[in-house]
Amino acid sequence: MFLTVCLNPTLQKTLIVEKLVSDAINRSRQFYFDISGKGINVSRVLTQLGEKVIHCTHLGGCFTDFFLIQAERERIPVEYVSSDSEIRFAMTVIDSTNHTATELLEEGIPVSRTTEDKIRNLFLTLIGRSHTVILSGTTAPGYSASIFAWMTEQAKEQNKTVICDFRGADLHTALHFAPDVIKPNLFEFIHTFLPEYRERESEASEAVREMMAELFRSFSSKIIITDGSGPIRYIDENGYAEMMPQQLTPANTIGCGDAFTAGFASAYHRNSDFLKAIRKGEECARLNALSIRPGSIV
Repeated sequence: MFLTVCLNPTLQKTLIVEKLVSDAINRSRQFYFDISGKGINVSRVLTQLGEKVIHCTHLGGCFTDFFLIQAERERIPVEYVSSDSEIRFAMTVIDSTNHTATELLEEGIPVSRTTEDKIRNLFLTLIGRSHTVILSGTTAPGYSASIFAWMTEQAKEQNKTVICDFRGADLHTALHFAPDVIKPNLFEFIHTFLPEYRERESEASEAVREMMAELFRSFSSKIIITDGSGPIRYIDENGYAEMMPQQLTPANTIGCGDAFTAGFASAYHRNSDFLKAIRKGEECARLNALSIRPGSIV
């Protein structure tokens, strides 16, 4: 099965307003409450694609039972450890006039000092049951900066396919263990590998291409960089290329990157064709953008 890991679980409230007005009361007659976080979003889309998946995370606080009940309803098996920390909240406000999605996101609450050891042990019990490991998102405060790199190392030692969708120092370290694919978005890639372009992303195109080539030469990990409605950049042994996603008017863009990861992972596992898998990822991201619920293609 697919093993997805996210160490910052989230509860997502989506509100739809006719037009968002700042410094005013905005009333919503349509709203949704979902379990979320990048790993759950990936898991949900994989499940909707008919794949078998298990999700590994930590949970804590008064919303733990709600999280587990909702996951069961959505047929997402969850294996977790207790973190003694409340699950964070995210709020998305959809402006149906301007077709925008504004997200307000709480910082994760620090996990207890024993959580990392417990999650490492749980991970080791789960990787043997998987063919592909997908590591997604930021980690909650309290985890070491190398937790995802360690998971990458453990999975590659057991010859699992590893897809990394996170950023920062952990991604730098994880590359030394040769994950099969890394899939940051453009913002994450620049902040991780080209920090000198953080304030001038529009000037970074050539530098991004050169850095992708350098990383592939050094570590042999395939790279995909998504950029919303902008070009999908990718590189493998056949070289660098770009693909424009189909343009559309979105209902909700939250979770599109996660839907891309799920679609790509599903197709890549089934036929190992990198380009076809990217096209499947783009299709799932597009379907997610047309869905009002985050991380969903139905």
